[in-house]
Amino acid sequence: MNLSQLQALIETIEQKNLTRAAEKLGYTQSGITHLLNALEEECGLKLLVRERAGTYATAEGELLLPYFREVIGAYQDLDEKLNEIRRLNVGLIRIATFNTVSVQWLPAMIAGFVQEHPGMEFQLLHGSAEENTAMLENGKVDISFETTLDEKQAPDRILHRDPLMAVLPENHELAGKKAIRVEELANYPFIKLNEDALNTVAEIGTVLAAHRVRPQVRFSEINDYAVAAMVEQGLGVSILPLMSVDRTSRHLAIRPLASGEKRIIGINMKDPDRLSKAALAFINYAENWVVEKYGRSGTK
Repeated sequence: MNLSQLQALIETIEQKNLTRAAEKLGYTQSGITHLLNALEEECGLKLLVRERAGTYATAEGELLLPYFREVIGAYQDLDEKLNEIRRLNVGLIRIATFNTVSVQWLPAMIAGFVQEHPGMEFQLLHGSAEENTAMLENGKVDISFETTLDEKQAPDRILHRDPLMAVLPENHELAGKKAIRVEELANYPFIKLNEDALNTVAEIGTVLAAHRVRPQVRFSEINDYAVAAMVEQGLGVSILPLMSVDRTSRHLAIRPLASGEKRIIGINMKDPDRLSKAALAFINYAENWVVEKYGRSGTK
C-alpha cells in the first residue's frame, strides 16, 4: 500500500462520495477508483460500501481507519522532519575533540552555529588521538578535531597552525629572551603533560625528541592549564601550545621556540560524501570562525 491509496480511502470516507473525494484530491473518478480497488486487493478486505446514496466504510474499514490515519500522520511528520533537516533547522553533530579545542574554540563555535540553526544538537566525545581516529573510523562520530606536526599527516581541513611556546615563571632568567632554544630548557626542572592522558599534546614529545633533549622531568600533569599553574608557582618550565596560554591571566613568561615549531589543528572526516548536511555546514562554519579569530595567516 502507498500514501496515495490511504489518502484516497480516508478522503472518500470523509466526503461519503467518490466524485467529491476525487475532485478534492485532484483525481478523475476512475483514477481514485483504481487506487481504492488496489488498496482493497492488497489488504485482502472490502473496505468500502459503494451505494447510490453514498460511499461508506465497511466494518473492517472502520477498524483499520485509525491505523491508516496514523500511517498518514507518520508520513507527514517524516516529510516535515526531512524538510527541517534540509533547511538545517534540526540535526545531530557528533564530534571527537581534545582539551584545548573543547575549551578555547568549541563553546563559541557552537554558540554561533546554534544561533543560526537553533534546532541543532551536539555530542562531544573526548579521547586520545588514537581513540578519536577510531571513533571516526567506526562511525561513532561524524568529524574529529586532530593535531600533528607533520604536514604529510595534516587533517582533511586545516584550520590553524598553533605555535609551541616555552612557558616560564615570570621572573625566570630566560624570560628576557625573545625566543628560546629547546636545548636551553634542558637546564631546568621540566613540567610535562602526561603522554598517556587524553589531553596530552603529543607534539611536545616529538619536538623534544627532534632536538635530542631529555628534560629534567620533575612533574607530570594531565591538564595543560594545570601545567601553566605549576609553572607560575616556580616549579619548573614547560612547552605548551600558544592556545593553552594565550591571554592567560597567570604571571608567566611565554616565549616562542627559536626553532618555530607549530602544531597543525584541523578536522578529519571519514567520508565527506556521506556526511550529513548539518556536519558539513558546521565544518564550513568552523573554518570561517577560525579565520575571523586569527585571520588567514593562522593557517600558514
